[in-house]
Amino acid sequence: SPIFNTDGSIRFVLAPGVHGTSTISFSASDDGGTDSGGQNTSKTEELTFVIVKTNVAPTFDMPSEIVRAVEDAGLYSQQDFVQNISRGALHESDQKLYFNITLTSVSPNLFDLEPFIDAQGTLTFRTASGAYGSATAAVQLTDNGGTEYGGSDKSVSFVYLLRAASSCIA
Repeated sequence: SPIFNTDGSIRFVLAPGVHGTSTISFSASDDGGTDSGGQNTSKTEELTFVIVKTNVAPTFDMPSEIVRAVEDAGLYSQQDFVQNISRGALHESDQKLYFNITLTSVSPNLFDLEPFIDAQGTLTFRTASGAYGSATAAVQLTDNGGTEYGGSDKSVSFVYLLRAASSCIA
């Protein structure tokens, strides 16, 4: 319930994840009495609160910071590379999630198929034939909930190092 302060301000605390519309009726009164036709209560007023939902940033965990592969090993796939994937708040269960990978410090021509992460958290890539080296990658999870009313649609970024070792044929 809202609390009306003596300075005219109103204080209320929302339960987490609550949104919608609520209308309250209120009046003010004093202790001046009603003698001689006086009134000690104001007319009733209404106040409507509109609580909008804001998008909560998605989250995930990335337990490993180093990925190791071998030159010419074919398609690399690591299940559960990212874990504990969350869309944000309970009311966001219908949102779509997308992992974005930004490669930096990439050895020249390292990939035939650049790294990507699917919705279940599986990392997949393929190194180019005869290629070895390393790449640093930043991973961020984005949802389609938008940023209206101060919402957030991007997770924090995690960085990992990908190393593709030479197979050294003797």
